[in-house]
Amino acid sequence: MGEKRLAMIRAGFVAILHLFHIVILMLVFATISIAGTKGVLEGKVRDKDTDDPIVGVSVLIVGSSIGAATDIEGKFSISNLDAGTYDVRFTSIGYQSTVYRDVTIRPDLKTTIDVSLTSSTVEFKEVEITAERPLIEKDVTSTNFSYGGSQVEHLPVRDVQELMTLFPSVTAEGNVRGGKA
Repeated sequence: MGEKRLAMIRAGFVAILHLFHIVILMLVFATISIAGTKGVLEGKVRDKDTDDPIVGVSVLIVGSSIGAATDIEGKFSISNLDAGTYDVRFTSIGYQSTVYRDVTIRPDLKTTIDVSLTSSTVEFKEVEITAERPLIEKDVTSTNFSYGGSQVEHLPVRDVQELMTLFPSVTAEGNVRGGKA
């Protein structure tokens, strides 16, 4: 009876050991199946000459519509990128466009690239703006000028007669009804 009991204990132990191995394998496969396949691309864009951060640089993954723009500190971050190798384009007005080739994104990791852009001049063609208006406006029958009290205080006049000379088509004479003073 002792040997039977010992055999039963061994069989139970082996069964528990097999069950333990199965649980371990299930945990390993579950971990592998939920392992991330996405990565993050981040970095900072600076002016090559001044080393100042550049705001508003367009950062695009070439061949896709995925991208970001740099913030006030010149930083950018593009998340949820499938693991793989990408070409990344950096563009901004006043700077030469730059492409970083073969940037590798690894799952569950951040890939950091720091970029320096070279400034460039942007030349525009000359623009000439012309406008015309008629010398005489046919629909206007009179002209109205008015000065308020606060405006009159700031005018270079001493009396009403001098004020009247500021209006168009008004002349001032030193006499009344043809008489001389």
